[in-house]
Amino acid sequence: MKELTHQRIDIKSEKVLNITLKDKRLISETGKKEKLKTTEKEFSDAEDALKNFYEREWDALKKDFVLANQNAETGQRRLII
Repeated sequence: MKELTHQRIDIKSEKVLNITLKDKRLISETGKKEKLKTTEKEFSDAEDALKNFYEREWDALKKDFVLANQNAETGQRRLII
């Protein structure tokens, strides 16, 4: 599996959530842009890691975070509000 990265932002509080999945390792960066806290977790298999990646993303969406795609190509969404 190639690297999978999603960025979510909370516009009101200006908090950022960057989630990256590399094989079986989930890397999460949270906080304000100036001060991000990084956590990493290694899973026993890639399927569990992917499941946790989407659970973490879904939890952020329920807390008013929205999609932010800074590398959007033509025709792709850059920010969903």
